[in-house]
Amino acid sequence: QPIFGASLNARYLQHTREFLDVAQANGMKVLIDLHNYARYRKVLIGAPDVPVASFASFWKRLVAELKSHPAVFAWGLMNEPHHTGGTWPAIAQAGVDAIRSEDSARPIYVGGDNWSNAQTWPAQHPAPFVTDPANRIVYEAHIYFDDDFSGRYKVPLGANVDVAARAA
Repeated sequence: QPIFGASLNARYLQHTREFLDVAQANGMKVLIDLHNYARYRKVLIGAPDVPVASFASFWKRLVAELKSHPAVFAWGLMNEPHHTGGTWPAIAQAGVDAIRSEDSARPIYVGGDNWSNAQTWPAQHPAPFVTDPANRIVYEAHIYFDDDFSGRYKVPLGANVDVAARAA
């Protein structure tokens, strides 16, 4: 959606359908994922300029366009949301509700706040935070094996670092 609030871009949708067609022809399944860290053009979803209702509307329209394609396996609500100030659970629920209004069958993958970081997941999200009438939520957590688990790899991970012990 290159123009906020506008119709979905027909050219982008056509490219996506072509990609799904190739995936299907090769026996592959695809998870359709938003990859913008709970933001639209660097503005947090839920800010006055980017209302949660617009996020939900986007998902509803995207699912309506792609739900009939057999290569679509699941929906990825948002890659690595971060620094949402505690608003991510409500934003995520709005997205789940919008997806379910169009597709009651496919799984929905839901990342957690703080970049979906597995290291901080227990503190960020000690309990499930969205409800799904289809009971098809998959929570996703990410972990990077660098010294500070950020994925930036500024300091090489030493041979003496016990990743399993640090993850506990």
